[in-house]
Amino acid sequence: MIENLIAPSRHSCSKASSDNFPSEWSDVFHRNSYVFSSNHVLSLIPKLTSTSHKGSHGRIGIFGGSEKYTGAPYYAASAALNCGVDLVTVFCAKEACLPIKCYSPELMVQGVYSVEELDGFEREGAEISGISDEDNSKLLEARKKTITAVTDTFPSLHALCIGPGLGRHRLLFPAVSSIIQKAIECNLPLILDADALYMLSLDEHKDLLLELIKYENVVMTPNLMEFKRLKSALQTDNNGENDPLYVNGIIVQKGHNDIITQGTMKLECREQGGLKRSGGIGDVLAGTICAFMAWNKILQNKTNENRILATWTACCTVKKATFKAFEHKRRSMSARHVLEEVPIAVQEMEDDLSRRQK
Repeated sequence: MIENLIAPSRHSCSKASSDNFPSEWSDVFHRNSYVFSSNHVLSLIPKLTSTSHKGSHGRIGIFGGSEKYTGAPYYAASAALNCGVDLVTVFCAKEACLPIKCYSPELMVQGVYSVEELDGFEREGAEISGISDEDNSKLLEARKKTITAVTDTFPSLHALCIGPGLGRHRLLFPAVSSIIQKAIECNLPLILDADALYMLSLDEHKDLLLELIKYENVVMTPNLMEFKRLKSALQTDNNGENDPLYVNGIIVQKGHNDIITQGTMKLECREQGGLKRSGGIGDVLAGTICAFMAWNKILQNKTNENRILATWTACCTVKKATFKAFEHKRRSMSARHVLEEVPIAVQEMEDDLSRRQK
């Protein structure tokens, strides 16, 4: 049940002793009262070798970006690149392509639907009683093209993040739903954030939500309001209790302390972030988690313990990056400053734990 996701875990982690870890990133584990061997944590990140090729360290997709929201997919995609992923493709509205391409030459950007076209169908009353067969046929064909454009890339992707800047166009949601279902069929790691979570809270997508909660390879990253919507969506007629199947996927309940749960396992990120809560930091987190999930697939770390540890480590990475960005910029801190600190946080973690091995 959802309530169990934030209850004390029956799968407990050991308390850290004072001599377990020697330096800054090691202290993260100490402060959070968890003991993981340096080998275990380093196993979450693929090694850099002379035999690596483009794509060896991750190929991910970000499905988001609309005519109104172009920054969110950029932050998510750039966070993944700054973690160390090799290739990122942003699937977005055609109206968002040019701005996102101008933000970064490193991103591959593909317009997979048109907001203007969907608005036209909506004005004509698409999917409403009385719509002509011709218009409905055009809508279904446009939807099919969107689904195909994204799902055709699945064999080459290591993870897919859906939601940053997606928007809430009701005629887009059926395509998003089909893409999520196809990802489940392909066992592709999914990170669902922002408007993807809003979509799942709607009655017409409850069946998909019930399917997702059985899927071990999904990470949902709700804030407080999004968590409440998901909780409400999963209420059953059984005395108002929550759906008991809500146990397999990973939930990151974002807040002052991020709470990461999967079934009976629970970790809490108690790292201090910055005192400024800027827009876009949630997108940075989604992209960072996507990078760690891609690495999890590459390294074939298939156990739930590895998945939840990777997610928790990503949360700690972003908290540390936010703290350092705030130290430097104070009130002027924004998500782009957090982005600059992400690669430093990842490198410090790798260096600290590598020294521990010696």
